[in-house]
Amino acid sequence: MTPVIDPAVIDIDESDLLDELLGSDVAAPTATTRRRARWKLPHPTWVGRLPDRRPGRGTVASVSVLIAVATFLRIWRLNTVGLRGDEAVYAGQAALLAHTDGMSRWFIAASRGNSNFLVYQWIVSNVYRVVGVSDIAARSVTATFSILTVLLVYLIGRLLYGQREALLAGLFIAVSGYAVALGRLALLDATACLFLTVAVFCLLKWHNSDRFSWLAGFTIATAIAMQTKVTSVVIIPIFAVFIAASGDWRRLTWRRLTAALLVGAVSLGPAGYQIVSNHAHVLSFLGTSTTRSSGVPWYYYLHTLWSAEGVLLSSIFALGVARPIFKRSRADMLPLIWLIVFGLFLQIYPLKAFNYLLPIIPPLALLAGRSASLVIDSVSLIGRRLTDKAVRVSAVATAATVLAVFGSQLSAVRTAVADESSVGMREAAYWLRAHGAQRAGAMTLSHGSGQYVLSFYGGIDSFPFGRFRIATVLPGGALIRTTARGSDKVPLDWVRYWPSRLIGQGRVAYLVYNTRPLDDPPEQSQIAGTSTERQFRSLIQQYGGRLVHTVYWHHEARVYIYRVTKRLARPVLQTHESGNRVVVNAKGFVASSPLTVTYHGTIIAHTTADAAGAAVVYLPIPDPGQSQYHLRVSDAEGNASSVTGLPSQRIVYTIDNGIVRVFGVRYRPGGVVKLSYGKKRLGQTVARPDGTFTWTFRLPANTHARYRVEATDDSGRTAWAIGLPAPSLAFVVSGHNADVTGAHYLPNTTVTVTYHGRTIALAQTDTLGGFRLRFEVPYRARTGYQLIASDPIGRRAIVTGLERR
Repeated sequence: MTPVIDPAVIDIDESDLLDELLGSDVAAPTATTRRRARWKLPHPTWVGRLPDRRPGRGTVASVSVLIAVATFLRIWRLNTVGLRGDEAVYAGQAALLAHTDGMSRWFIAASRGNSNFLVYQWIVSNVYRVVGVSDIAARSVTATFSILTVLLVYLIGRLLYGQREALLAGLFIAVSGYAVALGRLALLDATACLFLTVAVFCLLKWHNSDRFSWLAGFTIATAIAMQTKVTSVVIIPIFAVFIAASGDWRRLTWRRLTAALLVGAVSLGPAGYQIVSNHAHVLSFLGTSTTRSSGVPWYYYLHTLWSAEGVLLSSIFALGVARPIFKRSRADMLPLIWLIVFGLFLQIYPLKAFNYLLPIIPPLALLAGRSASLVIDSVSLIGRRLTDKAVRVSAVATAATVLAVFGSQLSAVRTAVADESSVGMREAAYWLRAHGAQRAGAMTLSHGSGQYVLSFYGGIDSFPFGRFRIATVLPGGALIRTTARGSDKVPLDWVRYWPSRLIGQGRVAYLVYNTRPLDDPPEQSQIAGTSTERQFRSLIQQYGGRLVHTVYWHHEARVYIYRVTKRLARPVLQTHESGNRVVVNAKGFVASSPLTVTYHGTIIAHTTADAAGAAVVYLPIPDPGQSQYHLRVSDAEGNASSVTGLPSQRIVYTIDNGIVRVFGVRYRPGGVVKLSYGKKRLGQTVARPDGTFTWTFRLPANTHARYRVEATDDSGRTAWAIGLPAPSLAFVVSGHNADVTGAHYLPNTTVTVTYHGRTIALAQTDTLGGFRLRFEVPYRARTGYQLIASDPIGRRAIVTGLERR
């Protein structure tokens, strides 16, 4: 029995497809019914499936060629270039899930970005168990899913439009430079796109058949897509808009809705288990990912698509999007909703990346296939009028379209297949492993994941250098989060703090400089990326990076490996006295380099730095020595550091009631020590057997803060001290009275104050040699008259300017 379809709600654009699927004739709608039917999908008056026609040999051959083309483009030279940073993370996590020895040192079973559940990694881990851990195994899984997506686009096209439209849509996504590029990388996007496309296919089958099994299939596929990549949650608003626009919401009874939600909850079980068992990390990573943003222009995705596809296919895509605006068709509703909702999400979502665009390629291909078919129909109609051979003209137009697309995509596909952005890092990892650098440690330019390439391929303890927000797994499994700098500033932990610390600890011995980025674009503008590269080159110079290996690709240097020769950016010297020797601790010099020690320009010792660039030198106390003399240590590469104040002769003094007591150390035992002040000799004494002496003298009448107390023995050992203060005097006039303050006089004595030669007051100094007094300013005071205060030993100070106010 043939199902009955109301012709009043059938769009003229779909009549041929229905004729083919149902095997019956349908009356052509009028213009009035066609306008009423636009954007309104028919609700079948039957429940069941459309009778399928067995595909003919031509269909099987066409689909086989389509899949063969998609397969060839996605597996040809698949592992010529090694993994990128993010690829290495996912491949390493898969190896961890496959229980590969050692992988737990560098990888954890949680994603640090906005894709927190390990569906793709689990699938790859099962492949690893069969064929072993390799980059080609991880990429082959992606390629397989990308090929299956091409097949699904074809099937969706058949359901929506017809055989020719479906083949054209499959062709467009099969040769899409963007889809080919993402289908060759071990990233999450191809897997998430596959399950998202499966969900759309199931949604369309449910719409056509009303079978709950297809609704359950949609729910399961949606749950898997979301667990593959969290951004796939956008399929839910796509579903909501579609059922609202088509009226399918009437089919969602409470019983069906409850059953579908139950199926979805069971399908989300792995994610729920991961959240419960590791909720701290998962919630933290999700929170961090929401704060990330990219400094790119609004047309970033348009530019990305245009660059990947070229002129012809980009124009076909544009035509596919523009046509429904001017000629609406109910069959275009689902692809258009898919495209608009996901496109708006990508535009609004602040973090942009080249790989996020893949889920909109299937709806673009479907709309483009429909538009290209209509163009071919138009050409066929013209050919019928001119030649009465519409079938031949249609075949020629179809073949010409296919050949034109193939020809225009050669360059785009060649670029995708020959992507060399990560070239050299795999070979760098192999070189490091061959030279025993597994635990020596390496640091490489990265926006968060590039360092894991070295860990995956070479088993290298590796660290990043760059600006990013995501957490870093240190070798051994420790998780380090970055320090927040505000919502619009990317943390600098792995530029300013960690590099110097890890090199200083000896955990980083190699600096790997690759000429192009290994993973997602930086969260700031390209200027930030350039600045990071410049800072990394500066780091290489600061730590004496010595070029030990270069990786070439097509005779072009792509990766440089430097061995750090010192652990500090600048050498450091520390000295302390031990008995009659000076111990010098030198750090931050070139490893195993000869060191030269000089004192006051004279070489006094030679030694050699150890493997860490450090050395300990024991020196006798210099004889003679000066506190201002320099001790300098230098290596063979010209790195040097110096200190002053090396332990040598030293004198200090105290003042007590006008008596200056001088103490000296480190003089020649039994040597004659001569003392002077302000270049005037005070006397001499003899140093004790331990090299010390004591000398006292009366506080001189004339002192100055810059005058030296100097002590020199007969072997030339000299030390000096400054600071004996000169007397000071100050006054403040208030009305007819003057308040006078004096300091640095002989303590506990009487100070005589005179004004213009007349004694006007006597003041008593305290234990520190200071005094205060008040007196009436003489009537005949003048600004040029001198106010003088002097003590019994002749220490005096003079000021002028005293007068009545």
